[in-house]
Amino acid sequence: MNPISKSNNDSHKDEENKLDPWADTMEKLIKWQAILNGDSIKRICNIGGWGYLSTLYCMIKTVDCAVVISQEISEDIFKIRDEIYPYFRGNSNTRKKNILHLIEADARYKEGLKDILTERLSITEKELKKYFNLLIISKTLHHLRSGKCQVHRKSPNKKGINVECIKDPDSCVFEFKTDVLYNLVSYGEKTLIWELIEPNFVDTDKEDGVGGHLTRREFWEILRDLDTKGYIIEFFFPPIKPLDFSENAQIPIYPGTIVGFTIEKP
Repeated sequence: MNPISKSNNDSHKDEENKLDPWADTMEKLIKWQAILNGDSIKRICNIGGWGYLSTLYCMIKTVDCAVVISQEISEDIFKIRDEIYPYFRGNSNTRKKNILHLIEADARYKEGLKDILTERLSITEKELKKYFNLLIISKTLHHLRSGKCQVHRKSPNKKGINVECIKDPDSCVFEFKTDVLYNLVSYGEKTLIWELIEPNFVDTDKEDGVGGHLTRREFWEILRDLDTKGYIIEFFFPPIKPLDFSENAQIPIYPGTIVGFTIEKP
């Protein structure tokens, strides 16, 4: 094989790899058109992921504020903010910094997000309530675990009853408490959640008991709790209608499913 051709092929593959997240994001935008609802979104916040969606939306739509909060934001996003974004819609260098906020922070430290947002956006805690037209929680739901460890081992003194926590950072998995989710969704008029439901999938950034993908039953209990508290839940991927949260209803989600849905408090 010609070494020059091989080098060119490798170069093309590198470029394709760089474009993959953008192509994936554009595909999501097309699927989510009805949810995003065009020009009605002036403030958008993306928690988790690498921030491609909020950034791309910010570039093609006229928005007043776009926030990306993630443990790790792609270098592409910083480059766009600093080198490309000022050329869109005549945004000045000063103005674009006030529109596109890139914040590297860990969503697992939930209370800290409130302080980070109020300080960065120069708003009060009261103003933060429903501040964003759309809040996106991207593959982060399982990192909001905060309850007791639910992984136990059999205790020899209790005839096999599971009462003792394993206390192994790699195996420990905390329970999911919906109060944490309610705090986050209060920041947006509508929340879009994108999550993988696969308990056997390795969560590479799991930290102690905070992490570990949701089981089907955990996920459905979260939705049932949201429904009980009056939230409107709408699935767009997969399209599940009607939603049945009765006690004996079958769970229409299977392991390995990526789910996309919105929740909204009327």
